Amino acid sequence: MIYKFKSLETGDLIMLAPDAERILTLLGKVLKAPGIITLAEIAQAKATLQAAALAASRQAAQNAAAGDADGDDSTAKQAPGISLAQRLVPFLAMLDRCQAAKVDVVWSV
Repeated sequence: MIYKFKSLETGDLIMLAPDAERILTLLGKVLKAPGIITLAEIAQAKATLQAAALAASRQAAQNAAAGDADGDDSTAKQAPGISLAQRLVPFLAMLDRCQAAKVDVVWSV
């Protein structure tokens, strides 16, 4: 399943369900249904997502440090996944542009 985020200011942003649902859950939105992030909600949405990305980055750094301290090099052998912060880059860019243009963001499933 995919989610398509749209606005009058930007091109469509398409995300696979796991990534979109993680973002929408952080924002307290209803999953598996069309919805909207209003202009009034954009500033809080950006702050919430940036805080979540920072917390996830800190947790990943702590996990990596704990693995190094235990002499566990299995994390070094594994390719790093795409972080929440990286997944949020296009979405936050969309929110920035929509906030500047004073338009809402809507999505469909």
